[in-house]
Amino acid sequence: MGGIIGDLENRHVIHAINVLKNKNKNVRICILTPLLFNEYDKEIKTRVVQEAIQKSNEFGVDADYFLIRAHYEIEHSTIFKIANATGINEKKLVIFPYVKEEELGNAIKKFNLDFLRSVER
Repeated sequence: MGGIIGDLENRHVIHAINVLKNKNKNVRICILTPLLFNEYDKEIKTRVVQEAIQKSNEFGVDADYFLIRAHYEIEHSTIFKIANATGINEKKLVIFPYVKEEELGNAIKKFNLDFLRSVER
């Protein structure tokens, strides 16, 4: 699904995803969200990630993982901050770098994200 999870237009798709996951336990829901860096302040902004998590919870989306996209190294303290602010388990927060589509398979291997390919629980 593309777009913003809080968009009204996406509610029917979100409902369909929840129905699919409830009917098939082999379905995994991964929400992709950017982690922004403010060049002026030289500060990482976690608000977008926090809002994506909060909105998904509001809509009843039981995401298995939140893939956090960033152009830079992310310290564990940032993940800890997001987890504490949202009440989500840190294990659900996965750092995923920006890569070209043709490099996606290699990135999955490089960053130990094989769980994205496997739907076994």
